[in-house]
Amino acid sequence: MATSHHPAELSQRGYRKAEPEGMKKRETSQVLTKVFQSLRSTGMKPAAVAAELGLTPDERNKMFFGLTMTMVDGGGQRPASEPRRALSLVP
Repeated sequence: MATSHHPAELSQRGYRKAEPEGMKKRETSQVLTKVFQSLRSTGMKPAAVAAELGLTPDERNKMFFGLTMTMVDGGGQRPASEPRRALSLVP
């Protein structure tokens, strides 16, 4: 027998804003991860899949987060205040 709760009761229990216990770890799709791995092996990148679906970069990053490596477009520019550092070998 299923138990039904009144919306006011659920709100009082904390369900209005989020689940009271919260999610410990974000769930991801194992199938989609495998699909993207397969596509990458053929040379198709997540950005190309997103373009085929008509997704913006922001939408793509939200939808594909955790399934593929995502990047933030920085335009290839460094902030003016950040000096370029030289690499050195540490023994």
